[in-house]
Amino acid sequence: MSFILLAGGAEFGGQMAVADRLAIQLAGGPDAAVAILPTAAAPDNNHQRAGENGVNWFKYLGATNVSALPLGASRHFTLFTNIHSESHDVEKK
Repeated sequence: MSFILLAGGAEFGGQMAVADRLAIQLAGGPDAAVAILPTAAAPDNNHQRAGENGVNWFKYLGATNVSALPLGASRHFTLFTNIHSESHDVEKK
């Protein structure tokens, strides 16, 4: 089973330390896989740095299996936009 935690990048400065430590435990402990998806930083072409910040943050909290996933910004945003548009179409029907 996998879990998704959606949170903003401001957490990497410590504002979400309690929640992130709990997320690590709920995911299975320090050896559970943690993947950083820095999508919010992609429009500014900042996603690589944001991903590294996330990796460093979760390692600081004790996670040992942390990675940042590379983004192909335009492809991912197109997919998100299409999914978002389709969900609104469903809600309207």
